[in-house]
Amino acid sequence: FQNMTNFFDRQGWEYTVIEGQTIVVRGITGKNARLRCIAQLEADKFQFIFLSSYEQQVPEDKRLLVAELLTRLNFNIFLGNLELDWLDGELRFKTSMNYESVELTEKVIENLVVTNIMTMDSCLTGIIKVMDGTLTPESAAQLIQQREFSG
Repeated sequence: FQNMTNFFDRQGWEYTVIEGQTIVVRGITGKNARLRCIAQLEADKFQFIFLSSYEQQVPEDKRLLVAELLTRLNFNIFLGNLELDWLDGELRFKTSMNYESVELTEKVIENLVVTNIMTMDSCLTGIIKVMDGTLTPESAAQLIQQREFSG
């Protein structure tokens, strides 16, 4: 847990500690959107989980299209996954690891957190374009995978 707080302190990110094992990070803004992030330790299971959520819900009438896009994108993502809560439209990216036989150092945390934020941020422009009807899930997935949005 100390390595988690050390990493967030080093980044200069504001955060709140909840119940001793969860950190809510505020104010992370990528190139494409602002993200709400949660870092969580499940010490009894030796799990570290980092979630970044898009601040807006996916509208109910767009969830099927966004779910198709997420399925297309997840097929080629090897560390983490995009998730959509069908009930409320929450959109997030999750990276996690089991650290039972690995020391959970600041560098390990940094790698998971940075990968998470960069992946979520690079996917968001395409996701937003699917939500606003500008792109189909297939064309958005192709552009994201070709890194047309993220540079």
